[in-house]
Amino acid sequence: MDPIVTDLVLKELDEVSARDCFITCFSSEDDDIGQWRGYGDQGKGMCLHYDVTDIQRRFSPAFCGWTLYHENAEQTPFVIDVLKKFNEVITSKCSNYGISPVDLFASPQSVGIRARIRKYLTASCMMIKRREWKAEKEFRVVFVADGATAVSRKFRAKHSRVVPYLVWPEDGMEPDVLRKVTIGPVHESDMNAGAVSAMFEAYGFGGSVVRSGLSLQE
Repeated sequence: MDPIVTDLVLKELDEVSARDCFITCFSSEDDDIGQWRGYGDQGKGMCLHYDVTDIQRRFSPAFCGWTLYHENAEQTPFVIDVLKKFNEVITSKCSNYGISPVDLFASPQSVGIRARIRKYLTASCMMIKRREWKAEKEFRVVFVADGATAVSRKFRAKHSRVVPYLVWPEDGMEPDVLRKVTIGPVHESDMNAGAVSAMFEAYGFGGSVVRSGLSLQE
């Protein structure tokens, strides 16, 4: 890899603001005790089942993919592979224009290239996670706002923080995209299951509603 190109690419991360990066996470595990406790309000919540292809279709042009779980040492080859791809693209552009990488990044032609670098590099960083979280088997959707795509940020309070978020897709998800609903272990009665079914039917959802097969009892 050309160290000059690599340095120019990595400097683009300095231009990415945390408030412009949004992520939502799914899991292939539909009834996991750790996630009911950590994300499902101690088993009082619900698990909504979607198909991966529907998520990719509805969340376009976001970046979608399965999370890569690595130790720190194993993350290095992944990062190098990403940087190699950027090196190849930029070296090819420089050859086409007959200019150096430094001159390319300083030229008007680089505006679109640099925006794509920021988006792809940021999304790539969001797709890796430490091995300790491997049991969650995450599928992630990452959206990096770049000024070219109109976004409507909203804000919510979370503990002592104010968190920006997107309602996206802004027109919502069609009822038939939701395939199944699993209600948490705390909802033990058939009455609760029936009430949840009636609620989803009222919104046009015709899929099945099932109860968790787990218990939060020690």
